Amino acid sequence: MSVGRWWRQRRARLLQLWGVGLLAAWYGIKLCMLNRTLATPGLEVNLAWLYASSVVGGLLIAVYGFAMMISPLPQDAPQH
Repeated sequence: MSVGRWWRQRRARLLQLWGVGLLAAWYGIKLCMLNRTLATPGLEVNLAWLYASSVVGGLLIAVYGFAMMISPLPQDAPQH
């Protein structure tokens, strides 16, 4: 496999990772908006805070995928 083909496949996988991260963040936002009026019975914590973790996690995954997509090819890249 040439370096160019390996790089295109890597970029495609990272683009998919970026998309999944944004999708998780989008659904997390929808869950936050849906449950913003509800609270847990025991602790009385707003459920939007619980679902905000999926927004933050999805955004972090998307940032990682984007950063790896634009990073230069490492010098010791596999040459299969």
